[in-house]
Amino acid sequence: MRRVVFAGGGTSGHLVPSIAVAQTLRELTPDIELHFVTSRRPLDTEMLAARGFEAHPISGRGMPYGLSPAAVSSLFHLAAGSCQALRLLRRIQPDVLLATGGFVAASVVPAARILRLPIMLHVSDVMPDRANRLLARWADCVSIVSDAAAGTFAGRRVVVTGQPVRPEILAADPLAARASLQIPDTGFVVLVTGGSQGAQKLNEAVVAGLRDLLAMPDIYIIHLTGAGKLSQPENLAGIEGASTRYHVEQRRDAMAPVLAAADIVVTRAGANGLAEASAWGRPIVAVPYPHAGAHQQHNARVYERAGAAVVIDDAEFTGPRLVETLTHLRDQPGRLEAMAQAATDVGSRHAARAVADRLMSLVAAPQDTAS
Repeated sequence: MRRVVFAGGGTSGHLVPSIAVAQTLRELTPDIELHFVTSRRPLDTEMLAARGFEAHPISGRGMPYGLSPAAVSSLFHLAAGSCQALRLLRRIQPDVLLATGGFVAASVVPAARILRLPIMLHVSDVMPDRANRLLARWADCVSIVSDAAAGTFAGRRVVVTGQPVRPEILAADPLAARASLQIPDTGFVVLVTGGSQGAQKLNEAVVAGLRDLLAMPDIYIIHLTGAGKLSQPENLAGIEGASTRYHVEQRRDAMAPVLAAADIVVTRAGANGLAEASAWGRPIVAVPYPHAGAHQQHNARVYERAGAAVVIDDAEFTGPRLVETLTHLRDQPGRLEAMAQAATDVGSRHAARAVADRLMSLVAAPQDTAS
């Protein structure tokens, strides 16, 4: 029996692609043994348990930039996590490791290297972060989402796969999804989501523009605010159509129905959010998070250049700008159709299978990665 270990967690951005590949492997090879090394964040364990996977949490925390007491503490946790990972890998005795970046991978990859395990690194962002740039030197293969990232890993075994999308994301029927949400077939559905953690900027723009949006009788809004960020306009009861055409939730694990129901997706520019929208061929309004090394700006530009997305700077994203953008796009069905086709073309419905196939090819292949 083959054993595969996945290393990633701390944010959904690192965990979701691992889950997508694991679900694909489980479909292809039901008797495969799959293990996840994650952070101690409860959501990591909850996401995995909901899909029948077990989490092995280890110590760790994000590394801040610069020299500070927090950075020293992070190094301590990194060392502790590496020791825990080494013991765990020796117990599991996996055949191969898939790492998806972040502080969990930063602990597990060196341990796997010590044990001479085959290592595959998946990089979700077009502009790789410092952790992935460091970890790539120990990887036998690096999978990336776009050719734009290839130059960062010159001299490594690099394969362009796109961003893995969970099979469950694609398992929905648009008509049934709309029926379950009580949305008519003729409605123009806007899905607004900032990911599992939400995006306050997006939430504020929706609240500010809600009255004007709902003044258009064909518009329906599905608003996922993020955990702990559920925000209702004080005068919601006075907004015509709010009770029937404004669906608001903090978060939902089952994203397939809302993506299937949507005509357009307003989102941050995290790799998972963009990949899931494009896997459904949905036009995108992307509002990249302006911090964290500007990684989301680079992600969004790939979709913008392909014609799949309208990109709006965070500082310019307001209620009036949201209303203007959505009204403009809704009134151009030809452009929306072109954006939908571009999203499909740039999307990655088959990326999880591509990563899974390359990962398993490492099990039997001789490794000659330079140290």
